[in-house]
Amino acid sequence: MTDQTKPGDQSTGRLSPGVILIVLVGLGLLMGWFLWNPNPSTEPRAPAEVAAEDSRTKRANTPTPNSRRFSLSEGQEAEIRLADVPVGQPLSLTLKLAGEERSDFGIKSAWIYQESRDPLELRAVRIGDDTFRVDLNAASLLPGRAIVELRTDESSPLALRRFAVQIR
Repeated sequence: MTDQTKPGDQSTGRLSPGVILIVLVGLGLLMGWFLWNPNPSTEPRAPAEVAAEDSRTKRANTPTPNSRRFSLSEGQEAEIRLADVPVGQPLSLTLKLAGEERSDFGIKSAWIYQESRDPLELRAVRIGDDTFRVDLNAASLLPGRAIVELRTDESSPLALRRFAVQIR
């Protein structure tokens, strides 16, 4: 048996451009899967449900005076109408975690991501066992889909929480 390789054809240990392309496409698909919720809940919430949630969150820190409050639940898409927010007033987003067993974790960071915008870091404050609040300037938002991301100090896959919101 003879060796058919030419002197310059030996492998250098580098990945071929095709393998790199496949890895990049895979990463892009994975990021798209995380950013897109295929089953968003578009059902409106009953006023009694909203009032019950508001009464639970009032026992902790209250929002900034004159701020407009919106509630976002993990795993469901919410909606914010910028026309409903008075100019110059902050938004207060209440982030409700889905089914928590362990609630003694801390917050590492909070961000909001929007298409065609740089990510904006937010300051998150715990206001209940499974509820957090972030305040932001409504002028920093553009119409379209946004993802609010909450990073916790948990050592589990749940350390990264995402909340989908449609800004209109």
